[in-house]
Amino acid sequence: MTEPLGEGGPPAGADGPDAESVYDEVKRSAGEGSLGRSILLRVVGLVVLVLAGWVIARNLSWEDSLRIEAPNGATIALRGEVDGDWRGDAVGFVPDAASRTALVEFARVTEPELAGALDEALSAGRALRATTAEVSFQAGRPVARVDADVPGVLPADRIEWRAGMLRTLREIELLRLLPALGFLVLASLTVVTRWWRLLALNDCPTRWYDAFRYTYTGLFFNAVVPGINGGDVARAVAVVRDHPDRRSDALMTVVVDRAIGLVGMVVLGTALVLTTDERLDPLKLPVGLFCAALLVGIALFFSPLVRRLIRFEDLARRLPQGERLLRLDGAARRLVRHPGEVALALVLSFGNHFFNGLAVLAAASALGSELGFRDWLGTMAIANTVAAVPISPNGLGVGEVLFGTLAERLGSTYGIGVATSLLYRLTLYVMSLLGGLVMLLPGSRGRAA
Repeated sequence: MTEPLGEGGPPAGADGPDAESVYDEVKRSAGEGSLGRSILLRVVGLVVLVLAGWVIARNLSWEDSLRIEAPNGATIALRGEVDGDWRGDAVGFVPDAASRTALVEFARVTEPELAGALDEALSAGRALRATTAEVSFQAGRPVARVDADVPGVLPADRIEWRAGMLRTLREIELLRLLPALGFLVLASLTVVTRWWRLLALNDCPTRWYDAFRYTYTGLFFNAVVPGINGGDVARAVAVVRDHPDRRSDALMTVVVDRAIGLVGMVVLGTALVLTTDERLDPLKLPVGLFCAALLVGIALFFSPLVRRLIRFEDLARRLPQGERLLRLDGAARRLVRHPGEVALALVLSFGNHFFNGLAVLAAASALGSELGFRDWLGTMAIANTVAAVPISPNGLGVGEVLFGTLAERLGSTYGIGVATSLLYRLTLYVMSLLGGLVMLLPGSRGRAA
């Protein structure tokens, strides 16, 4: 955690004789940096966010389109307006002026017999009718047909229509977002359970109910406090106050919990990429190498032989923030000494990502996506892994670029990917705001301040 907690001292209203010392402990362990470093991080995050917005704007299509892919690989992309439900098996399509001209000119070269009829019909403002197998005039004459080999018809390998971003967002099926909210709640409960087990393992026994309250308090602060790790800091403050004699151990469980979640996400994302068909071939080597390097690095880090050879503890003490590194190392090694707990933590991590994947699928389905659960789960795992690097506030912008790029590669559209990421983020934000209600539960009011 690198985000400073602020300059105003301990939280107003914190009760108990050790409230100030607890707050100071969390501030130190959270790594309160200089004002200059804080400003630099925020500037870098803003620059990344602006660049991501520029990339998204360049790749988004705000208008509806009808695409005809010719056998030679060329694609005719007509801009205009879809008439009817774009999620259906057939739509009407009214091309704009530039697209009408482009289609007629294309027909003059490819199918001269069609050009005249096209020019006359489109100039009169007549709509086209499109299915996945044929584009025709409303009267029935074919303009393009998949696998066609007849004069006067444009041959095509593929015909598809895509809704522009405005139509996609305007026609969201909001009721289909309710399951997404439910899946996110289930995902959060796996995180609560994983952290609850880590606290017990580090001699900081905490009731599951309290771990639940602290986690949801953290979710609430993640939503309302600008920054990267505000939620983790909030739950750290809460749990440290409950264990004044083991403050360092309690605090380090928050960091280890995040690390386990990230490792689980990398492993899951890698497995999905490596077992996906040729659509993700360009990603298989880099993703596989990254996962292998991560797992080898973890194995070497916990190897007694390697630690003795490099004199890890002496080396760590000489490093900046060495004391904190040794505390984190101790918490992680306690977990590794219990293989059953490691397995349970990973199972809970996979469960967390499974439910998050279902939430993403629900959000995508509300937008009209036809990609399946496996595709969206892999997209979410890869995008969230990269977005976890603190280069923009909560990964905003970075996640949207990755969702759009991966969705397009998997056969959907860039716009659907971006919209899915935004809708998923919005649903998560709603759930996080609901975390504020947890502070009204019995036992929570003393920590709410």
